[in-house]
Amino acid sequence: KDCGTGMFGDTTKGTCDTCSPSCLNCTAGTSSDCKSCKISTTNPLYLNPDFTCQLQCPGGYFKDPTIHKCMPCDGTCSTCGGSQENDCLTCAGNRYFV
Repeated sequence: KDCGTGMFGDTTKGTCDTCSPSCLNCTAGTSSDCKSCKISTTNPLYLNPDFTCQLQCPGGYFKDPTIHKCMPCDGTCSTCGGSQENDCLTCAGNRYFV
């Protein structure tokens, strides 16, 4: 059942219920069920790998501002920042900045 933005279909009750406040779309009602995050210009939220919406991404991920999602860093990076996968903050393995 398509319940619209900010709602999800509860199959056990056969009703539409509200997503967690940080979610734009979700699969269920908890904060770890987000499919996308609410868009805000002042405090943008990013969909984390654990399906929560947060201001920051975990280590090994960067904020993709076009899709508001935490994406994995390039394999050459241990950590990255900025808006691209290869914006390394630290290098992986025996790699060095040149």
